Amino acid sequence: LLSRGLGDVYKRQGMPVAEIMHEDEQTEIDVLYFAINQLPPERRRIFMMVYAEGKKYKEVAEHLQISINTVRTQLSRSLKFLREKLEGHMFTILLLYFRKSE
Repeated sequence: LLSRGLGDVYKRQGMPVAEIMHEDEQTEIDVLYFAINQLPPERRRIFMMVYAEGKKYKEVAEHLQISINTVRTQLSRSLKFLREKLEGHMFTILLLYFRKSE
């Protein structure tokens, strides 16, 4: 899904993700990754390192040579963006799918 012509979709980023995607593409996981893919590249990288790869904030900070506070700030901004993009229950699914214990 993430490799499918997203250029046109980025022009409509103000719309909720579920409205942008075609119904046949709307599996819950596809919707989650579609929204995550709309994050700015470095923010998405930090989000995936922490939530998908399970890295600790300190590991991410050291790997990317940034401060732990920058990691926290970028994650907070990522979650705010995703909360706005994903409709109610989809944000809850995101949180359950990418459980993080830190």
